[in-house]
Amino acid sequence: MIAIAVIAYLVSGGKRKRKGSVYKRKTDYQPPKRESYDHAPEVVREQSVAERQLVTVRGNEFYKRPLMNKSEYGVFCRLEKLLLALYLGYRVFSQVSLGEILRSNDK
Repeated sequence: MIAIAVIAYLVSGGKRKRKGSVYKRKTDYQPPKRESYDHAPEVVREQSVAERQLVTVRGNEFYKRPLMNKSEYGVFCRLEKLLLALYLGYRVFSQVSLGEILRSNDK
C-alpha cells in the first residue's frame, strides 16, 4: 500500500502545482523616485534639558578651589602619620562634592 502511494507520488511529478495565475509585474510600473539627501529639509528639534544644561555649563568658566582648608589639612596630616605608624598600608582620603573644589562666577 505504501509502495503504491510512493509510486503514484513520483509519477505525478512530486509536487502539486498551485492553482491560479503567476504574479506578473505591471508593464507600466515606475519605481518611486528617490530624492537626494542634499535637498532634504533640515529638521529642527527642541533641546532636551540635559542638552541645555550642557550648553550652560560649557559656556561658563570654572576655577579650582583648595580641597581642604588649613585646619582640615592639619587633621589630615596627623591622621596620615598615625596610620603610617600603626597600620601600614592604610591611607586617609578626603571626599568632597565637585561643587566644593570648582568655583564659578556665575550662579
